[in-house]
Amino acid sequence: MQCAGESMDRTNQPQPTTETRTLPDSPTLELFEATPNPYLLLAPDGPIYTIVGVNEAYLHATMTKRAAIMGRSIFDVFPDDPTAPEAYSTRDLCASFDRVMRTGQPDRMPVLHYNIRRPDGVFEERHWRPLQVPVLGPGGEIVSLIHYAEDVTQGVLAARAARTALTASEARYRAIVESSTDYAMIATNLDGKITTWNAGAEHILGWSADEMVGQTVDRFFTPEDRADRIPAQEMHSALTVGRGIDERWHVRKNQERFWASGEMAPLKDEASAVIGFLKILRDRTPQRETELALERQSALLRTVTDHVSEAVFRLDPDGTIVFANPAVERLFDWTPDELCGRNFHDTLHHHHEDGAFFPAEACVFVNALREDTPLLGEATVFFRKDGEPVPVECTNMPFHAGGVVSGAVITVTDVTERRRTQEQQQTINHELSHRMKNVLAIVQAIAAQTMRSAPDLTSANETLGARLIALGRAHDILINT
Repeated sequence: MQCAGESMDRTNQPQPTTETRTLPDSPTLELFEATPNPYLLLAPDGPIYTIVGVNEAYLHATMTKRAAIMGRSIFDVFPDDPTAPEAYSTRDLCASFDRVMRTGQPDRMPVLHYNIRRPDGVFEERHWRPLQVPVLGPGGEIVSLIHYAEDVTQGVLAARAARTALTASEARYRAIVESSTDYAMIATNLDGKITTWNAGAEHILGWSADEMVGQTVDRFFTPEDRADRIPAQEMHSALTVGRGIDERWHVRKNQERFWASGEMAPLKDEASAVIGFLKILRDRTPQRETELALERQSALLRTVTDHVSEAVFRLDPDGTIVFANPAVERLFDWTPDELCGRNFHDTLHHHHEDGAFFPAEACVFVNALREDTPLLGEATVFFRKDGEPVPVECTNMPFHAGGVVSGAVITVTDVTERRRTQEQQQTINHELSHRMKNVLAIVQAIAAQTMRSAPDLTSANETLGARLIALGRAHDILINT
């Protein structure tokens, strides 16, 4: 596949269809928008990879405006820096997107040199730690990609300065290393024993330099990682490929665990001989907890929607179905895969109950989405795949991203049994009313006949009472036979 960064004209490339403009579930979108971490949402239309969503953190990190980048290819918005041809930025990022599309699995990249063009047109040096995560539809198909890019420029520049300082001046090296308190910078010899422990390491890990110099890096790895010889594997990777990636839980002096992001690189002397290792890590526990919360929220939502009896739909701003839960097949005989990509009104709500055509402009759900209005308990009729009408009751709740309506969640309850029960109750009530009128007519006739034939009021009362008792006994016999 030809990726951005190579010679490619996107003028005639197909634009993403409605099916690709897919967003995660509403609670997930709220996390996506509110998180301080930079996230971008892309359509799965490689090699273009159109931007269909972006949060404020990403706009701030890349010095861009939402209106200027939405609907454009990520590689058009963020092209290669012509002054840094060695970076291969777009090529490597596109390759990562392609791996996600092939495997359906998240793809975490090593630190990527990817300069950003400022509003004045000048490129600014940036280094990122990208993570691509697929968003899967109900059938397991990829409906969009979440692109997360952590800006690690400060750490890369600090590490570069540290490496330069090691070869130039020990005093200058220590000044630079000690000034960085957000990053733990730890130098070791070839055996993994610590020779330098900066203020950032003490701040993040809790041990002082006096406590750690001479110890091995194993000390701040978890017991399970020590058992798996992860520290030795990092050093081996640093020697063989130039860096050992560190994305895992570590242990502070107080035995508290935290999520670290970093790497280990070889340290070389003036003759380019490896004399040890430089390990740099950063505490990313809040970001990791946000990522895990997103994963848990998505899993919980999937569990709920998969097991509720109501049909659940998610629509995009155009009224196209982008998600349907398994209950839709029982109610309407459409599978979720068949419904995704179809217009909600045209597929399920196209006629009135009497068979008259129902135009979309008169549809309450279309208008509610357009006007950003919720609907509660809306009674109407939908139609099964075979055209059979189904009486339903619906709730429509719009959701937002970036302050604008991004779609709606519609829940649909089949009220066929409820309507049948109501009709039966009406029939019973009508029959009871009819019978009561008959009984009252008989009583009225008995009373009138008794009063006409009785010689006096006392005799009339006695005769009427006896006749009513006899009527009651006759009624009991009729009911019980």
